Order: sequence, then structure tokens, then C-alpha cells
Amino acid sequence: LAYGGVSAEVLGALGANWLADYATETAQLIAQTPAGEHKLRIRRIPKTAQSRELWAIEILNDDMPFLVDSVLGELQARGIAVALLLHPTFTTRRDAAGRLQDVAAPGKWGDGHQEIFIAVHVEHLSDTAREGLAEGLAAVLGDVRVVVADWLAMLDRLGDAVGAEERDPAR
Repeated sequence: LAYGGVSAEVLGALGANWLADYATETAQLIAQTPAGEHKLRIRRIPKTAQSRELWAIEILNDDMPFLVDSVLGELQARGIAVALLLHPTFTTRRDAAGRLQDVAAPGKWGDGHQEIFIAVHVEHLSDTAREGLAEGLAAVLGDVRVVVADWLAMLDRLGDAVGAEERDPAR
């Protein structure tokens, strides 16, 4: 699930143990989340024989437009270069407490709630670069949630304004 769309060459370079450990960490992150809220963590991924040390910026969120681009924009504005980007979407069923009950693989969009796991791996994340990063990303995620909630209503109003202008251009 976490590695969908990643080439076999990249996965092979990471090594089986690294992939298994990362999958376990990912499963722990997505195991529970409050409805309508994101989860965010920034952590160092230890170096292995097959891989270099990396930092992971990991986000679990309701899937919505603009998320990946907005997160990448925040990182770019901070001068943080991306080494690897994962962003699978999947459908979940959760209980009332937000505990994961079921996950459908990408492309299985039946009943359930669509979520996204964004993992940005970077080679170096200094103390200075980490300072305020979680707060900055949380603000971006909040802004995207507000924009998406208002997006369709805004398009409707724009359509109404265009229609009014076309009907009465002299106004």
C-alpha cells in the first residue's frame, strides 16, 4: 500500500528489511486517527546497510485536492529537497473512535472513506530546518481543508456571476 507507484529499482535499493520496517511504522501511524483531522510526524529513519539515513515527513489526511502540491510547496519554501515522495490513496473503514477496521487497496473505491498517506523522505533535516516545520505543515493542511470545503460553493458563485454577466453585460 505505502509503496504503490514506486519503481522496483528504488524499492530494491532500499532493501527488504528497510521496507518491512517502514511498512510497520506506516501501519502504526494509520491505525488510529480522529475524524476530520490530520496526523503528522517527522522522524529520522536510521541508516541500514542498503540505505542511507533519511528523515521522513509523514502525513495521514482525508484525501482531497491540492494536498500533495501544498505540502511540497511548503517544503520548497523552506529549502527542503525531496529525495523520495510516496502518496498512496486508499479507502478505509474506521470505528467511532477512529480505529482502523479495514483498508481497501488503491483503486477499490467502494464503501468507505478515502484517505491519503503522504511520506516525504529527505536526506538531511537540520535542527534549524525542523524548527517550526510541523506547525507550518499543520497550517498548510488546515488551509487546504478550508479551501476544499469552500471550493465547490465558490465555483458555483463564480458560475452565477459569469451567467449574470452574459445575460446583462451592461450592468
